[in-house]
Amino acid sequence: GESGEGGERIEEPSADAGAPSCTPAPPPLNVPIVTSKSTAKVQSLYVEDTSTRLRKRQTPPRFLLSSLEQSEKMDYGALVQELGGEFLDSEYFTTKCTHLVVGKASRTEKYLGACASGKWVLHKSYLESCRAARKFVEEEPHEWGGVATGCVSHSLETAPRYWRLELDKQKQPCSQDKLREAFGAFRGWKVLLFVERSRLAGLKRLLEAGGATVLPTASLKSLDGLLQDTATHAFINMAHFPKHLSVDALVELKVHCLRPDYIAEYLSKGAAVSLEQSYLPCVRACMQK
Repeated sequence: GESGEGGERIEEPSADAGAPSCTPAPPPLNVPIVTSKSTAKVQSLYVEDTSTRLRKRQTPPRFLLSSLEQSEKMDYGALVQELGGEFLDSEYFTTKCTHLVVGKASRTEKYLGACASGKWVLHKSYLESCRAARKFVEEEPHEWGGVATGCVSHSLETAPRYWRLELDKQKQPCSQDKLREAFGAFRGWKVLLFVERSRLAGLKRLLEAGGATVLPTASLKSLDGLLQDTATHAFINMAHFPKHLSVDALVELKVHCLRPDYIAEYLSKGAAVSLEQSYLPCVRACMQK
C-alpha cells in the first residue's frame, strides 16, 4: 500500500457546481482507448515508432514506484538497477524520473505529478516483461490508459496516456529554453495556495511539475500590490485563508478562486469537468448577485 509514502495523497472529495468562467476549459480526453481485440491498430496512435525511440535512449531510464507492497518495491527497485536503470527511492514525486510504475491509479502526488509532466505511467506488467526479456522493453503495451488498462471511459486510469501524448505535442514547437521555462499540463498557470500546511509542499511540487508558477503567499500582507494577470488561479481552503485578505478582491482581479480538488479533476477528467464546478461557494454566491 501507500503507507510508506507519507504526505503523498493530494486530493479531497470533489466540489459541487459553481459559476461561469471565461478561462478555456481543458482539452477533451479524446485519445482512442485500444482494447485487446484491436492491438494491431495501436501503432497508429503512437507519436513516434517505439523501436526507434528505444534505440535513441541516451540515458538510463529513471524509475519511481508507487502503490506497491514494500516487498514489490524492493524487488522491482533491484530489477531496475540490475537492468541498468536508476531506481529513485523517493517518498515524493520528482521530475527527474522518466517512468512511474504503479499498482493502481490513485490521486497521489506521484501519479498526478507523472500525468502533469507527461511521464510514462506503467502497470507492473512492464517490469515483469523486462524481467523476462532481461532488458527494458517497449512501454506502450503496459501504459495506463492503453492496451493493458482496458478502460473505455475518460478517467484517472486513462489520464497518463492522454497527457503523455498531449504534452509530446507541446514539446515539439518549443525551443529547449522555452521548454525548460514552461512545460506541462498547468503551463501558464500562476497560482496562489491557501491550504493547510500539511498539503502545501505536495501541491506546490505537483503544480510545478506541470509547469505552473506557484507565487509566494506567506508574506502577502494585502492584495494592493497584486496586479491583474499576476495570478491566474488561487486554490483555497477557507479555514486557512488569511482574515486580512479578501476573496472578493481576488475575484475582481480575475483570479479563479477554486477548491484544491480541481487540480486532480482537471488531470483525470479533462473537459468532463469545468473549472467553474470547483469555484468556492462564496465566489458563486457573489457572481450570482
